[in-house]
Amino acid sequence: SSTAATAPAESARESRGLTPAEAAEQKIITDMIGAAQRVLSRVERKSLNAGQRDLFDEARASLENAQKGLADRNFVFAKRNAERASLIASGLAASAPK
Repeated sequence: SSTAATAPAESARESRGLTPAEAAEQKIITDMIGAAQRVLSRVERKSLNAGQRDLFDEARASLENAQKGLADRNFVFAKRNAERASLIASGLAASAPK
């Protein structure tokens, strides 16, 4: 499919101009974002109580901030937000109604 073919090309293009250390950090952060997104996708927001929904929304906002940080090549900001989203998502997944 063309989507599968363009994803590696986009990733390679985004990595251009990065030092090897920055490219490695970018991959770590991208992987963290993906993992947090997968965890959140298994949590059904409407089944959460009000406090959990607030945390869910906070995790989503942190993911958006992490992605913006990556786009801006602000890896410290991106990583901090990816870590926050991951922590919140893990907590929600553990406490969400099954």
